[in-house]
Amino acid sequence: MKTGFQLSKQNYRYLFDNATDAIWVHDLDGNIMVANKACEALSGYTLEELAGMNVSKFLSKKSMDKAREIRYKLVRGQPMEQPYEQHLVRKDRTKAIIKITTNLFMSGKEIKGFQHIARDITEEDRMHENIRLYAQQLSQAEKLNALGELAASVAHEINNPLAGVLIYSRLLSKKVTNNLMNREPETVKTAQEIVTTLAKMDSSVIHCSNIARGLLDFARQSTPTLSPVTIRLVIDRALSLVGNQAKLNNIEIIRINTPTIITVMADFQQLQQVVVNLIINAIQAMPDGGKLTIRTEPDKRLWVKVSIHDTGFGITPGNMQKIFTPFFTTKAKGSGLGLAISYGIIDRHGGKIEAQSKVGEGSTFTIKLPRYNEQK
Repeated sequence: MKTGFQLSKQNYRYLFDNATDAIWVHDLDGNIMVANKACEALSGYTLEELAGMNVSKFLSKKSMDKAREIRYKLVRGQPMEQPYEQHLVRKDRTKAIIKITTNLFMSGKEIKGFQHIARDITEEDRMHENIRLYAQQLSQAEKLNALGELAASVAHEINNPLAGVLIYSRLLSKKVTNNLMNREPETVKTAQEIVTTLAKMDSSVIHCSNIARGLLDFARQSTPTLSPVTIRLVIDRALSLVGNQAKLNNIEIIRINTPTIITVMADFQQLQQVVVNLIINAIQAMPDGGKLTIRTEPDKRLWVKVSIHDTGFGITPGNMQKIFTPFFTTKAKGSGLGLAISYGIIDRHGGKIEAQSKVGEGSTFTIKLPRYNEQK
């Protein structure tokens, strides 16, 4: 069925220029032949600047490699997934993620170049990532609550028997020691072996008791009592508790503070507990010595960051996914609760705790907290 309406060249040009998606065509060498107005918003370059520009100017090396692969498949008629994602570097050097469709630009049966239709999905991609992280954090919080209830009941059940074993072990050790006087050498030797064995039992019971105490600490994580807290003072107090341990392990402590005093809304004791946990972990990651760097810096106007970096053996990518999971540990005598407790504390402060690591080079744990504003 024919209609009386036909599109003129001007109509096509209008549709091209006013399309919401960026459209451009480049020749076989990558030089742009024509681009629409949406390309200006996408790339930051004007249409005059884009005319004749080579696409390599706004594509990274990795993106160029992908572009060559796409063109190769199109020319040879090979199947490929469209649209596909590509990374673009804007004029101001910021990066954009685009969803792009590429087709051959033909003149008769001759390939003259390639036509691209692209849409900026940077914010959409960031939103999806934020949703993923939020879901991950929510899942972590739910695990912490469920395990907290279990931990409290288990800790109460085993704490009293452990205390009894410890008392009787020490009494028995004392009794054996007191009766060593004027005994036969063979008897003394046997008694000393018993005392040594009891000392090992004592150490094991204390380790179990510490785990039980950690379970109770984990289960009893309370709502923080917030007040203005000076970050520098928290770190000073934490180092006064565990700083000597670093020196004994031949670890150099480096403090990097901002010139101004930074204050956050926090529970001093709980925040101190987190910093102590992270410093102890850093020390234990450097058994042969190293450098421990504690850096405090503002993160924009509303936040503050505290990072604790060690030059230890690092964390494998597989373990990085588990480090905040309760009871996960790679230490022979670890309970696996320190980082889980720290995660819960920072989460209840409305903050975040993150980790970065490279095997053989060390790890960095970063705490991000709301900054206190006296003018509020």
